[in-house]
Amino acid sequence: MACIAGNLVAAFAVVLLNPCINLANPSVLSTQQVVASTPEMKQYQAGLDLYKEGKYPEALAVFREIQAFYVQNNNLKGQREILINIGRVHEKLGRASKALQAFNAALDITQKLEAPVQAGSILIKMAGVYELLGEYDRSFATYDRALQIYRKHNSRRGEAAALTGKGLISLRQGKYTKALDLYQQALQVRRLEGDRYGEAITLSGIGVSYLQLGQPQKALDVHQQALRLRKQSKDIRGQAISRRYIGQTYAAFSRNRKALKQYQKALDIFRNANDFNGQERTLIRMAGLYNKTGQHQEALDLLYEARSIAKKISDRKGEGLAHSEIGKTQDRLQQYSEALKSHRYALALRQQIGDRAGEVETLSDIASLLEQQQQPETAVVFYKEAVNQIEDIRKELTTLSISEQEAYADTVAHVYRSLADLLLSQDRILEAQQVLELLKVQELRNFTRESRTNIESQGIATYESEAMVVETHDSLIRFGTDVKQCEEAQCPLLSQKLDQLEQINADFEKTVQELEAEIRSRRAQDFKFFDPNKLVRKAESIFAAQPNTVIVYPLVLEDKLWILWASAGGITRSIEVPGVGRSELGQAVLEFRQLLQDPNSDIVRLQATSKTLYDWLLPVELAKELKANQIENLIFSLDNVTRYIPTDALFSGERYLIEDYNLSTIISAELTDTTSQLPATVDQTRILALGLSNPVSGFNSLPNVPDELDAIVRDASKPNDAIGIYPGREMLNEQFTRKSMRDNLGGHQVLHIATHGEFIPGNRAQSSYVLLGDGDKLPISEVEKLRGLGQIHLVVLSACQTALGDSGQDGTEINGLSYYFLNGGAKAVIASLWNVNDRSTRLLMERFYSQLAQSTPQERITKAQAMRLTKLDLIYDRTGQSQPRNDRGRIDIQGKPDSGQSNDFSHPYYWAPFTIIGNAL
Repeated sequence: MACIAGNLVAAFAVVLLNPCINLANPSVLSTQQVVASTPEMKQYQAGLDLYKEGKYPEALAVFREIQAFYVQNNNLKGQREILINIGRVHEKLGRASKALQAFNAALDITQKLEAPVQAGSILIKMAGVYELLGEYDRSFATYDRALQIYRKHNSRRGEAAALTGKGLISLRQGKYTKALDLYQQALQVRRLEGDRYGEAITLSGIGVSYLQLGQPQKALDVHQQALRLRKQSKDIRGQAISRRYIGQTYAAFSRNRKALKQYQKALDIFRNANDFNGQERTLIRMAGLYNKTGQHQEALDLLYEARSIAKKISDRKGEGLAHSEIGKTQDRLQQYSEALKSHRYALALRQQIGDRAGEVETLSDIASLLEQQQQPETAVVFYKEAVNQIEDIRKELTTLSISEQEAYADTVAHVYRSLADLLLSQDRILEAQQVLELLKVQELRNFTRESRTNIESQGIATYESEAMVVETHDSLIRFGTDVKQCEEAQCPLLSQKLDQLEQINADFEKTVQELEAEIRSRRAQDFKFFDPNKLVRKAESIFAAQPNTVIVYPLVLEDKLWILWASAGGITRSIEVPGVGRSELGQAVLEFRQLLQDPNSDIVRLQATSKTLYDWLLPVELAKELKANQIENLIFSLDNVTRYIPTDALFSGERYLIEDYNLSTIISAELTDTTSQLPATVDQTRILALGLSNPVSGFNSLPNVPDELDAIVRDASKPNDAIGIYPGREMLNEQFTRKSMRDNLGGHQVLHIATHGEFIPGNRAQSSYVLLGDGDKLPISEVEKLRGLGQIHLVVLSACQTALGDSGQDGTEINGLSYYFLNGGAKAVIASLWNVNDRSTRLLMERFYSQLAQSTPQERITKAQAMRLTKLDLIYDRTGQSQPRNDRGRIDIQGKPDSGQSNDFSHPYYWAPFTIIGNAL
């Protein structure tokens, strides 16, 4: 056998040069078959063939025989190569410690031989074993060691393999931004090297990342690209991996038959190759598909098989996934006790390996199961833990694109809403309010990605009793895992461990009972119990600054609508509106807006639709309390599609809501600054008024803008300008530039902008803009960079669509434009919800400022009061003359002459779109 050494080492170098090549790859085996020309080398080839066929014990026996020969002949290179093979066999047999022992021995020899590139290859293999064991930090560090070696010695393919490995570990840990960055770095290297085999591996990682982030179409495109590359390189096992991922993506689209077809093809390949890891993961995915189609027992059978395989090969991530899916299936089969055990075991495994996304899933599953079992107080604990895990993950997503952040948010928003729903069902309203505030902050964090946008979250508050439940439960699942392993190994301490487990179970049940008793006994009377972080302190500051105020929070769920409200002194209530879910609400809002945006629409039909929404958002119980307590100010913190409702135009059956209350909206109480108010006198309040009246390419003229600005501002720079309500500066058309606005903000308290504007929800902040007087577009993402906004108390956007979303959106974007001004320092924004009429807007603005100017130190007029009085003028004053419409909007929005039916501005089309967001004082 002496002649084996040189040729065999040379042949095996093919494997080492590409660290991601699997020994079962046919292209590698064919290379080795070329040199298998002697009897001894044929024996080695036979060992490789046995490995390929999945006959691992037989292959191990051959490799050990060859290893003995190399040791006898002191052939270090041969020993290194055969140790790598032995390590691979142990890995396949699920003997992780023995695999690592063999790889470490090979690494020691490699260091003696001073072969650093080969050392990098062995480190890659070791990192793979650590990943399989769920030791992610250790795996990442090992991949990084390999990366440093490859970069030092200019091994580009090795560098790409190490980067791909680091990307995989980042993905496992829920660090999606980091994973995508590492994968993209690896992909660039793969393509420069023309490494199609490696490129497919990296593309698969990118595809998995996209699916985790809630972007199935992008995932499908990438996985199909990887499959094409694997077909070109005749990588059969790789094709199976791609097909499994494609099946998973089809399942996300609910294309179940296509998904099952891909899974079956993948499973056949994995079984033929005796690839146990591939079989296990595919079986789990197939089971998930069977569960979707109601074939629960069939799913359970597949999952038990997958779990058995995962344990055999020591795949802790796969085992955790299998237990998670078993728990879900047992839940569907109403095997609740067994389901809870499965979820607990899954949680233990996922916590051990740092699988944060998996933890979120299992914590939510446990919460849902407990809720079904009529244990709502304990369910809340687990939902809170899930929310706080999500918050930690989201902090690392800020460098992703807005659409990527939003897609991920969509995949987890149901956890927040489920928690809020559960809290409301227990009358734990302050805690539900905190969840709603947190959800709104998250939506804004999604929407505004700039680094200077500082919206940080501390997560959802827990209190001592809940923390005790979490701590005891953690002890329970940790020790339960230990007992389970002892049972399987029939260890001698099993009886003692079972006694200990019974005691921990008893402690947990006692802790849960104490929590339930505490909540039920103190729910109604102990405010602090429900306010561990004093979550309504901002709301209290609003009530203190503006007495006789109520804040209304709608919470829109798939199958129900909750209305929460809060008032001074920590008084909170909630009502569940029966029979109204997201779909019913969305349809009503759509019809309402269609009627509102047409000044010639049937006012009777409009008011009937508005009455429906009024009854949903202001149920009878709430409406009665508002009147009984002489409430004057209503502040709405709107959710989902309710953001598209101009609350001023809600109709009680007799009156519009604006006729009874001063109205405004807030993004959230936490983001509302009520520490200041406009100066009490006209002379102390200065306005910077900017406008565009000339036609600009693609935009119609706005002939009423010059008169609007002239009526509002007395410009000291114009000696003959005696007209105007407030002193200030007026800049029209070419004078109105980004630079002139920036340079003149200082010394003014109000910024008034009368121009075209457009908010484009689909493209988010990047494509939304305000049109400047010189024809340039000011992107709203540039707004908060304007120096001097901190001195501005009120921004008035007398323009079209400046707070408008479109159909198919959830209303998040409405807060976006206002947020940029508020985050820049402005205290409040007035913006419109749809294209506004040029003449009516001029009249509304003039009257608004006239009302605001009535304020005195003795009798202050708030912005909300001024807006209400202005709108009442338009509702009751029917003497205005009809004019052809000149919409402050895009040229392609065609206006129609008003008919004789609409010879005034009383129709809500004219006055309802303008809304105050922020500090309404």
